[in-house]
Amino acid sequence: TKGPVILSGLLLIGVSMGALALFANLWFAVVMMCIAGIGNMLTFIPSITLVQELVDREFLGRVFGLRTLLVSLATIVANAVAGAAAQAYGTQPVLGVMGGLLALIALLAYLVPSARNAD
Repeated sequence: TKGPVILSGLLLIGVSMGALALFANLWFAVVMMCIAGIGNMLTFIPSITLVQELVDREFLGRVFGLRTLLVSLATIVANAVAGAAAQAYGTQPVLGVMGGLLALIALLAYLVPSARNAD
């Protein structure tokens, strides 16, 4: 089912981003970013497929347009907040908090049957 794959991808992103806070080694960072990219694929691809399967064909364009708008808006806001926080507290603590929160959210989402069983 798609639910566990999406949640596993989010968990993978969270853990790899959180791990960046622990070490200051370039090659470790490269590996963690690759792992985060795999997690991104595990999250992105099934979530798009889920939307395509659940939304009526006549509304797909509108739904994907709204989804793109919301993702872009969230990216802008998250970059602004993360940038300000990184300037105030440093990059590694911000990555640690971000990764930890994302991993926690993914783990908590496993407790929600509709997220866990999404297909």
